[in-house]
Amino acid sequence: MTTDTDDMVQRDYKAKPATSRHGTHALITVAYDVVSVPEEEPVVLVLKAFEPEKPGRWGLPGGSWGRYPEETPFDTVRRLVEARLGIVAPISPVVLGVDWTPQARFAPGMNYIFDGGVLPAASAEQIRPVPGGGYADVRILPPSRFSEIDIDHAAAARISLALAQRRSRAGVLMTMRGELISIPASRA
Repeated sequence: MTTDTDDMVQRDYKAKPATSRHGTHALITVAYDVVSVPEEEPVVLVLKAFEPEKPGRWGLPGGSWGRYPEETPFDTVRRLVEARLGIVAPISPVVLGVDWTPQARFAPGMNYIFDGGVLPAASAEQIRPVPGGGYADVRILPPSRFSEIDIDHAAAARISLALAQRRSRAGVLMTMRGELISIPASRA
């Protein structure tokens, strides 16, 4: 009889890594002059072009990490936001949340929510999905208006918790081998 423990000992994880998914997302908000309640910061949301007719396809910009072995999750989210939205957002290596997602639509995995910074209103109004970039639409909404789009409960909760973390100035710095990940001067 083989047990789960036996399988773990016998499995060569380098030859056959465990199947999982790692998402990297950016919480990007917009500085409109009329926002007076911190909980109502307008959030940049994207509709994923992959099966957009399926429910719950709205969420934070970003995507899956792991395509390029040398790329950190922080590098991935910056690259994906620029490639898919055509903007250079002030994303920092501060992780506002790490969300475990059990297997459902996709393989089980972790979602890293990075602080995507605050965009000036004029810049935010220019955000559009880059053709072929993976997004079908972009909206900028405060959490109280999330009901206007088809966002799933988990994504909405993830965003609310990340906003609360940012307001409390709490977060975890992303490191690599114990060293802080630096932001190139051209992107700071």
